[in-house]
Amino acid sequence: MTINKSIFKWAGIASILMSIGFVLIGVLITLDPVERVRGEAFWQVFYEQPYLNLGWRWSFVAVSLLTLAVIPALAAYVRAKDGEWDGLWLYATTLAYVGAASGALEWLRNLKMVEPFLEAYQTGDAMAQIAAKTTAIGSIDPEGFFRYGGLGLWYILMCVMALRYHKMSRTVAYAGIACGVGYITTLVFGITDTIIMIGDTPLSVQALAAMVAGVFAAPIFHIGLGLLLLRQAGSQPQPMLRPQASVS
Repeated sequence: MTINKSIFKWAGIASILMSIGFVLIGVLITLDPVERVRGEAFWQVFYEQPYLNLGWRWSFVAVSLLTLAVIPALAAYVRAKDGEWDGLWLYATTLAYVGAASGALEWLRNLKMVEPFLEAYQTGDAMAQIAAKTTAIGSIDPEGFFRYGGLGLWYILMCVMALRYHKMSRTVAYAGIACGVGYITTLVFGITDTIIMIGDTPLSVQALAAMVAGVFAAPIFHIGLGLLLLRQAGSQPQPMLRPQASVS
């Protein structure tokens, strides 16, 4: 697959920006009091302290949109010249597109639901609160199979291919695999909704997985990948311009 150098350049910049978004997600989710409670307390705490929750949701929107820029460049970079693994490569890449797009739409939808939800709790209207909560629970990807599972599979496969064909360092590739495992762990423990105690502080395992992947693995991978793609953009030959015939 041939690819224009500007695509590598933009993907490299997007990947580096993603590292910032992932750190924000990891830190804000860890500090978010909403992620420490369930049941009616979840809604009440969200009403009282919404800002950290809104912050990591906006960060997910940004990361999802930037991922759409990285997917084609990374896929082209790691693809085998002889077409080996093309079936799985194409399937994982397609899942990544669906996962990133559905993630951006899902988080934007969540944010859109905030205004009527906060208004319902401010007025104390019980029926409005029920309606707001019911609407907020609905989803285009209810369990996160695409935005977590699909992207997780993509991270893992792309990095395994990069290792196989010596396209990136082991440190960067293993960090990318850790990102994929983090996404899949987020999917699994999001479904089970498991909460553990860290000292005296309750924390959901889903949030813990996001914190570890976002603060540690994602910056290593996405900064390393960004620099790699920027170097790749610099090594791409400029297109030759065909000289125009002079008109006599």
